[in-house]
Amino acid sequence: MRPRWILCAALAGGLASGGCDEKPKAPSASFDAGDLHAPTTQTIATWPRKRTPLGALPLTIEVPNTWQLKSIGLGPTAVFTIEGLAPSGTVSIQLSSQSDCSGQIMTAMEKSALRRVENKDPAMLMATTRDLGEAKVLEQRITRRVAGTQPSKEAPDGMPDMDMIEWTIVVFAPQQQADKYQRCVLSIFGLTRDEYEMDKDFLQRSLDSMQYDPTAAY
Repeated sequence: MRPRWILCAALAGGLASGGCDEKPKAPSASFDAGDLHAPTTQTIATWPRKRTPLGALPLTIEVPNTWQLKSIGLGPTAVFTIEGLAPSGTVSIQLSSQSDCSGQIMTAMEKSALRRVENKDPAMLMATTRDLGEAKVLEQRITRRVAGTQPSKEAPDGMPDMDMIEWTIVVFAPQQQADKYQRCVLSIFGLTRDEYEMDKDFLQRSLDSMQYDPTAAY
């Protein structure tokens, strides 16, 4: 199975970079790490799960116990990830934070996404908004056509054009200053259509478990 970046977010502030060189452990004795086939959704559903904080974000999420929090780099430029197995292979969830925004900008972002759905934009698979405790969530799933590559010495067969899925979750976390929200942006990208179909239920289960917790951030 090939590693993939799955979930990307933008975080502010540096965290201690512990465990960045660790490798994910085999999820259970019943799964052979050398097997070319990833575990099925049904198999993963039986694994014990844990609630873990998402680095410097004021969020927690439930993932299988075998998933690990890691970091790449040091200081403010460090990229934090939580990694583990999904039905289509190994996935990595990046964690970080964008600049604060006003309630007006948050509302404009929500309206823009929902308008694309109302206008039946063929690239927009879905867009929804919801509350997450005191925070607000904007979720979008978009299809993008990626051009293939010509045959080469390294890749004799080349690569055909393909549809890639971008799955973006923006959590607007309220700040102490009035009308200010931290943008915790989780962008799921790098999924082919087939990988998306395999992983969407698994990923949705974890996303549905997400909770806003201002005390959780490192």
